[in-house]
Amino acid sequence: MIIFRRGVLHCRAKYFKTTASCHPRRTLEEMLLGFRTQTTVTTSSSSSRTLFVSSSSPLQRVWKVYSESLHEHPLFTKAIMAAAIFFVSDTASQYITRKDKNSFDWSLSRALSGSTFGIIATVGLHYWWGLLEAVVKKRLPLSTHRLANTATKVLLDQSIKAPLYIYTYFVLTKFLNEQMDGTSDWQKSWREANANAAEMLPSTMLQHWKVWIPVHSFNFYFVPLHHRVLVQNSILVFWSGYLSYLNHQKDQHVVATDEQLDGKVTRRATPLHEKCEL
Repeated sequence: MIIFRRGVLHCRAKYFKTTASCHPRRTLEEMLLGFRTQTTVTTSSSSSRTLFVSSSSPLQRVWKVYSESLHEHPLFTKAIMAAAIFFVSDTASQYITRKDKNSFDWSLSRALSGSTFGIIATVGLHYWWGLLEAVVKKRLPLSTHRLANTATKVLLDQSIKAPLYIYTYFVLTKFLNEQMDGTSDWQKSWREANANAAEMLPSTMLQHWKVWIPVHSFNFYFVPLHHRVLVQNSILVFWSGYLSYLNHQKDQHVVATDEQLDGKVTRRATPLHEKCEL
């Protein structure tokens, strides 16, 4: 019996020594991972799918759907997101800056004009960022000139794209808003929109650079190209509402004019863009 037990112990020691020599780098974590993998394989596909769905949070599922859509339809996904952001932020801007706090006179045409610009601008931004990435990367590779690469992209983006972006926003949203409201003289409306954009551009650009130079410096340095639009949209929620307020603030201010009505002086609120006839 003693000889038999010694033989069994010797065989067991020899077996474990051989196993360890065959897998010198196999750790406990890898062994457990292999066990979990085997367990998952033996489990039916339906139960595995149920387990994954139940363990993932709603935010993770939304992110998964967004990432898949961005991968399969990048331009369409970016355009839809931008349209929704401009629509919601413009509506919020109208609500926050309303004169009468007891009522809300919502302008659908104003919100739709913002959404239209969001789609057009996002399509242009999609191709612009792709071109910018390719051109700068060719001259300044990320592997050796990461900081210079980022600084060059920020400089080109903010000196070329940004002024065109702001000017186009002021012109297009104001023009479309007036056309949707039924303005018949589209040539006059177009001239007024361009004059308003030229007047608003210098002061708006100073505010734009304060916000977007730091944002894009982070975006171009740390974030991959296909996810940069997500970072921009996070800030755009607030920035587009601010632009909407700037573009329509003149329409919200009124001046008082005197009118003679039945021998009495009354006060009438008139928009600034209308001529006052006394």
